[in-house]
Amino acid sequence: MVMVLHSIQNCLRLAGLTPARTVLCQQIMQSHILTHKVVTSAASVASSQVQQRPFFLHWINSVFNQVSRERVEEVGPDRACAEWLLRNGALVQWMGANDFVTDYNELPLDKKERGRYFIKAVDATDSSVMSMGFPHFEGCNHIEKITFKKCKYLDSEALPLLSVLKKSLNTLEVIYCWNLTAESILSLRSLSNLKTLKLEGLPEVKNKSEVLQKLQQALPNCVVTFDGEGVAVNK
Repeated sequence: MVMVLHSIQNCLRLAGLTPARTVLCQQIMQSHILTHKVVTSAASVASSQVQQRPFFLHWINSVFNQVSRERVEEVGPDRACAEWLLRNGALVQWMGANDFVTDYNELPLDKKERGRYFIKAVDATDSSVMSMGFPHFEGCNHIEKITFKKCKYLDSEALPLLSVLKKSLNTLEVIYCWNLTAESILSLRSLSNLKTLKLEGLPEVKNKSEVLQKLQQALPNCVVTFDGEGVAVNK
């Protein structure tokens, strides 16, 4: 296993990952959150695909977005979700905390604490979260705010999966996520508890005025803005 990890570390460096992301990859693999099978597979893929950097990075991101039902069962949904978010470059804020957790090693270690930590807010700016990882939100019943900004791997299948948060989520920002379509944005109409919805820089949404109107009609108690335009609040 040590030799396998060493091989992966070299390939991560050669693939051009940022130093911070490389260190995080190493920490996660060494923590045994990823199975021996996955780590060994990573070494094989890394050594053969490092010359194809986009493919290798996409593969790494896919691995880090995988949902482990065993892990959710072991540590609880909030801890498992926090692990997913942090290993993909996002930040989390616990209920009762003032600051965001920015370091994977700052996550609580004691399994007995699983009932004490609940995610309140998520900042996914510049993160590599993918739709395949969104089932991690299931069972996280206290998330009030999420920011998706410059999430280049976010596709149109992601936002509909936020419906599991409709009872708690009241603030959502979707900014400069270039792959999201109008249909994906309109799926946010299911988030009936939203009070603030900020949309900005979504080039795949061509019919912006129509989308804004439909969102305002479906969410009468929400302040909705799209590229700074349109506000509707039912007082």
